[in-house]
Amino acid sequence: MLKLELNDKNMIPEEKTEETKQEENPEASEEKAEEIPTEENAAEEKSEAEDNPEKNCTTDEDDIAYVAERITGARHSVVTTAAPIRIRENNETMRLNSLSRIVNESMVKSSANGGKTKNKQKKMLVLTAAVAVIIIAALTSVIVGVNIAAEKNRPADINIGDVGEDYVDLENNSETAPETAPETEKPAETAAETDAETSGETTSAETNSPDTETEPETEPETQPQPKPEEQKFNVVLDFYDKDDVEVSTAKMTLAELLSQCEITLEEGEIPSISLDSVIAADTTITINKYEYKSETVSEEIPYESTVTETDLIPRGEKNYSQYGENGQANKYYTVEYINGQENSRTLDYEETVKYPVNEVYEEGVGGSFVGSDGVTYSYSYRKVVPATYYNIEGLTYLGTMADESVIAVDKDNIPLGTRLYVKNDRYDFGVRVASDIGGQVDEWEIDIWLSASNPYYSAFSREGYIYDMEIYYID
Repeated sequence: MLKLELNDKNMIPEEKTEETKQEENPEASEEKAEEIPTEENAAEEKSEAEDNPEKNCTTDEDDIAYVAERITGARHSVVTTAAPIRIRENNETMRLNSLSRIVNESMVKSSANGGKTKNKQKKMLVLTAAVAVIIIAALTSVIVGVNIAAEKNRPADINIGDVGEDYVDLENNSETAPETAPETEKPAETAAETDAETSGETTSAETNSPDTETEPETEPETQPQPKPEEQKFNVVLDFYDKDDVEVSTAKMTLAELLSQCEITLEEGEIPSISLDSVIAADTTITINKYEYKSETVSEEIPYESTVTETDLIPRGEKNYSQYGENGQANKYYTVEYINGQENSRTLDYEETVKYPVNEVYEEGVGGSFVGSDGVTYSYSYRKVVPATYYNIEGLTYLGTMADESVIAVDKDNIPLGTRLYVKNDRYDFGVRVASDIGGQVDEWEIDIWLSASNPYYSAFSREGYIYDMEIYYID
């Protein structure tokens, strides 16, 4: 419950005569004259309040509107009081200020009338305070009840005086058209935007309305598709050794197309697709040319070699007993050609025309041995020759002294100056140099110089002529 406190300053304003106020502000005087209740009206209200106290505390809409009209000067609807809490606080403050203003104006008027007694002023003050308390209590209860019901059905934040398109009367549960406030002029841009939005909403509503008939959107014109039996395809027949054939045809198999074009495939002509394939699009068909040819290829058959290594001929020298010859064989192929290019070949059979002749030869490889003096000698080859001996002293053919380091040879077979190791399984004469020649020495025969003191002299002289003497060509 709100408590109204009025101090002396508010209650006793500066006294002015009624005439002075009217002269200063005649319009305000007329409004105040209409708003400030007279003593007769106050007495009637007090009498009615005393006779019917329940009527003063009722929450009927007419009473609320009446009280609101008394305070603000304009009739308010119930929905107007259903503002957010912060708006209600502002409204209550405004009402208190309005009530205070009314009381002050009443006091001023009472004071201005001058002949009123102090008792009447107190009665007027008490009456006014009582009425204010009753009005405030009634408004508070109505506002709280209406807000609780209204906040469930509409947004919390609205401006004072704003009312939705529809609202429900709390008691009658019937729709009531809100009072429309006078329209204010809008800026040109805002008005244009509002008209555009309104027009857009109207158009959208008309478009989405099920009752509104809308013309179907016209699809882009498309060329009529030919029937399958009328559709044509461009086909190119690509021959290897003929001119290409270009034809426009309906859907059909390749065999039917060739028959329609009076084309007969020759032997070896095979298309890239089967004859029963259906042509249903633009395409190029390659007619490959297959050819099969027989070819004979002659090839050599290489001979083989039989080699015997020996130390009886100089190292690296070959002594052929049979020279080799290559043979010959004919191979018969079937060759597949595709469009003139060899694709594969198959060997049918092979025939030998000439057999090869293998070569047979000896190859000198040399060797090595350990002499009677303990030295290892490497030689290029050895040879078995007949041998005799002589002991004539003097100079050799090369001008050296004849001794047990020389032998006489036939210089046409054994070059002079050749170092030879002379031995066999019975005799070992060591290293000798071919330094001398003799009239009795022929071909591969050698004549070994021996002194009478040589250990082999007695035996060699008795034997006289040796047929199996070996000479080694020292490296």
